[in-house]
Amino acid sequence: MQAVGPTKAGYFYNLLPIYTAILAAVFLGESISWYHLAGGLLVLSGVYLGSVVVVRNQTESVRSST
Repeated sequence: MQAVGPTKAGYFYNLLPIYTAILAAVFLGESISWYHLAGGLLVLSGVYLGSVVVVRNQTESVRSST
């Protein structure tokens, strides 16, 4: 965790349900339903908002303060 930092590790942690669903479909033959896809979309949008939008806002606030 020291190599990537806690923020990036948190993003990976939030993606674990998606990895689990994909692996269950591939190795266990589980079916993926619409609600799995909707949940995956919510997770991906949350990770996107947390990683891209927050970083962009922090960068803009640093630029405006200098």
